[in-house]
Parts: sequence; structure tokens; C-alpha cells
Amino acid sequence: MDALSKLQATPAEDNGNGSFVFVSTSSDPYFNLSVEHYLLTHSDHTSRILFLYANRPCVVFGRNQNPWVECNLPAIMEGLPPVVGDGKDTSAARVPIEIVRRRSGGGTVFHGEGNLNYCAIVPNDKSFSRHTHAEMVVRALRSVQKRRPGAADQEVEVNERHDIVMRRADDSNKRWLKVSGSAYKLLRGRALHHGTLLLDSPYLERISGLLKGMGKDLITMKGVGSVRSPVANLFPSALGGRRKGSSAERDSSGATADRHGGADSRAELREEVQEAIIAEWNALHSIASAAATDTRGFHPTSSIISDDGVWEGDLTGSTARPTSMPGKDGTKSPLATIRDGIAELRSLNWKYGQTPRFTFASSQEEEDAPIRLLLEVNRGLIEKAMFESGGHLLPLDLDRSPGVQKRIWEIDSWSKWLEGLREPESGDSHDGAHGSVTREVIAGALKDESIVDRLEECFPCRPGLVEDELPTR
Repeated sequence: MDALSKLQATPAEDNGNGSFVFVSTSSDPYFNLSVEHYLLTHSDHTSRILFLYANRPCVVFGRNQNPWVECNLPAIMEGLPPVVGDGKDTSAARVPIEIVRRRSGGGTVFHGEGNLNYCAIVPNDKSFSRHTHAEMVVRALRSVQKRRPGAADQEVEVNERHDIVMRRADDSNKRWLKVSGSAYKLLRGRALHHGTLLLDSPYLERISGLLKGMGKDLITMKGVGSVRSPVANLFPSALGGRRKGSSAERDSSGATADRHGGADSRAELREEVQEAIIAEWNALHSIASAAATDTRGFHPTSSIISDDGVWEGDLTGSTARPTSMPGKDGTKSPLATIRDGIAELRSLNWKYGQTPRFTFASSQEEEDAPIRLLLEVNRGLIEKAMFESGGHLLPLDLDRSPGVQKRIWEIDSWSKWLEGLREPESGDSHDGAHGSVTREVIAGALKDESIVDRLEECFPCRPGLVEDELPTR
């Protein structure tokens, strides 16, 4: 029986322990978040699960958030400069960034090289506390600090928002800097708490710019907004000593220069923190050793999950083998269920079409613009559009032109979109004085260009690839 299927067993079948640790070797955010969801929804309600993984560059926002507010889509579409070391090619292609809507709440975070993500899934009973596993991670970080020169002078704790924050002894301002945010998903009988740790990100100085959408000041929404906080790396010494201001610098080509062979040291750091978290997990749940968590040859700390499947065996892979067992009672296999989850997370309808209702105004009232375009949007679908001028509202008939796209993420040109609203349908009996005024106002808006510029800035045309063009790695 493979490790994921085994989680469907009751703790009694595991000698009453019911504690599992999974480590993913995949950097695919869609895969890892889908594994999380599978573990949450398919494990026994009394089991305790720790899942650790690191994703390739992506911006991950909460279930009820607005990507046009939370994500700087133009910057994300541009990608990141490559991290290069001495003697490496600085003309390498830019590193793509993906945007991912997760299934849990909380705010928007950046994942990438130099990060480690942790997820704890436990019974949702009276003993559950939002602080428990954040404190567990803090204890692990403190143990790593003691072994790393220059890191011991940093205070690390959990704040009132359940975030992990850090303060350096040599900081005259005594600022608390965020190094890990948390999000939760609570089901009947099950609770998921996950977070991302900024260990030593080479892109630290770019994170805040990626997490501020261009529509922030023009969109009024019902969704949940992120609380902005200054961030820091926990262990910048992994790059050969802490540098003031950032953990990396750019060379003349615009690439992020990594002068100390940081990729290897970041990987070593991640493994060290990973081992420390597993040790604290075992201590928290009174597990004498990792081997004590299983009785069928399943060794939690050597259960490696990759996007090719679940591999059982030792960490070296010498005895590892892929498994693909059918699900319980003839249901879908675990991997088939996870693949369905990946397809959902990758779909543009999930990324953009799950956005709570919001309104957009092409300018703020204090700007005193002669014409403003107002949009009412729900689930990414434009339900109403109108112009405001001189205190008067002019509704636009979105159904009048069948060719006008209503899904924001499918609009390929905002100027063409407005032109489409201006074009009358042949034989339209309602195209009278109102239609003439509408065409005149739209013509003025197109001539002004500021409205189209704001639309293109806030809602970049085709902000993602269509589903069948998405990478499969």
C-alpha cells in the first residue's frame, strides 16, 4: 500500500500512533497544494500529518482574494531576473512567475528559491490552537540559529496574528520583520495550518513589488485584503554573511547576482530547517523516533512525494519505487484525485473566475476626471458597465454587442472592447439618441486614452496562458 493510500487507514492499524511526515521533491505549486488538499480531505480524522515542500517562483493568494488587487500582474508577467553566480551566463532568460489561488484563506505570499513551506493537518477538536504549530516552527528555527554564526542574535517569535516575526539585536529601531505568514482551512473534524518561511530568498527586495496590484486604489471589493508587513530573510548568512538592505544585488545585466554560490547553501539550509521542524514535530506529538510512527515498513521521514507519484523507500532512493494504488472501495486512486486538483488550480476560471464581487473605477473621485468608466464585476464576469460624466451615469448595454467579451481574463484588447460597445448592431431599432450619446462618450474615452491605459494597467490583457498551453512540469 502506498503512503497516501495508507493515510486512509485508522490509527489503530498503525499501532495507535497515526502520525505521518511527508516531504515533497516537487517544486510545482499546483501539485504541492493539491497534495495538501488530498491529505486534508482523505486522511483519517484522528491522524496528524506534517507536509514539507518548496515551490518554484509563484505568487500565492488566498481563496477569497482579488488577484487584480493582490498581484502586480504586469511585473509577474515580466518574470524575475535569473540568479547567477561568478562566471555564469547573465543573459539567461527571465524566470517565470506563476500565480496560484490556494484553497485556504489568508493573505498573499511569494514562494520561490530560498523558501520552505510547512503544513500541519490535525484533528479539529478542542485541543486545536492556531498558535501550536507556529510555535513548533519557531522552536525549530531557534535550534538552527544556535548552529549558525550570526543568526543567534535574532529574536524569533509568533505575533498576535499568528505570523512568525524576527527582530535583530543590532537594529536600532527594534523592528519586528515578518518571516512567515500563516493560513488555515478548517473542516468538520480536520484543521489545516500552513505557512511559508523566508529562509534566504535571493528575491527579497522584489517581493513587496510583486504583491501590490495595480488596481489597489481603483477597486472596491468584498473580498479579503492582505495586511502589508515589512519582510526579512531569517538566515541571510547562508549567502556568506548578512548584507544590509537585501540578500542579493543586481549585476550590470539586471540579473540578481549571487556572489557566494548561494543555491547550494540555500538547499543545505532548507534541509537543515526541514530536519529541525520534523524533530520538533516528533517531540510535540511525543514520538520517540521517526520510525515509531509506523508499523508496516512505512517510514514517514523517508516518504518522498514527487510529481511523478509517491515514492517509498529510503531517502537515497536506492530502494525507492513509484506507487499507484487504487483508492479505497474502488474510488479514484490518490494520484488521480491529486491530478484533478492540479487541473482545477491551474484553470483560469479558478484563478480569476473565483474572485469575489468588486467594482472598478477608472479614476478616483478626487482626480476630477471628465469621464470615468465604472465596472461591476462578479466572479471575473463584467455584469454592468457605465460611464460617469458631470454627475450623470450612462449605462452601457453589454448584451447589445454579442462579440463583447465579459470575462475579464479573456479580453485581449481594452480599446477593442470599448470599440465593440460603440459599434451598433445592424438593424438595431433601439439605436436612437441614446445610442448616439453612447458612441460619442466612448469615442471621447478612446481619444482621452487614460481610461484604456488604466484598464490595461489594472487588468493586463490575457494575464495568463489558456489552460492547454500551461506548462506541465
